[in-house]
Amino acid sequence: MYFTAKAVNDKTHMFEALSDLVFSYIKVYHADSVWYYMSLLNDVGTLEESHPYLFFLRMRLFAGRVRNNEVETAITEELAFMGKENIGGNDIYIQMEQTFITGYALCSEGKYEEADPYLETAYKLACQLPYEEGFKFRICTVWNFLSTLNFIDKGDLYIEYVEK
Repeated sequence: MYFTAKAVNDKTHMFEALSDLVFSYIKVYHADSVWYYMSLLNDVGTLEESHPYLFFLRMRLFAGRVRNNEVETAITEELAFMGKENIGGNDIYIQMEQTFITGYALCSEGKYEEADPYLETAYKLACQLPYEEGFKFRICTVWNFLSTLNFIDKGDLYIEYVEK
């Protein structure tokens, strides 16, 4: 699908195909392939075009690393990435990724009270995006946020968000 889209210079489908490949490799935990396809995705378009895809996938990759007990590796990779000069400023995607990853890392250490404001912020940032574009970000952030609410006995707030 990627090569077909590339042949006709269809950026939207190139982004989608590469995102699907990255997500698939995250699920089977094939890090080299994840990084390879993310680098291709990064080269498809401008920073503004690639941010929605790259930062969502970075959030998922971080979560996958944490689930596979590689918290230190995940944090080291994230710090190295954030130290790069040309990641594109401090747009909503970067803010969302940073707050999500901080909250997710705190949860992995059992620090749910500390994680809650980060995950809530990530979810609220996701809600600022246009509905279709922000849908995958809301799904990614909301369940972690809601799970944290349950861990810290904020059941009423949990119910309020679930009913929305």
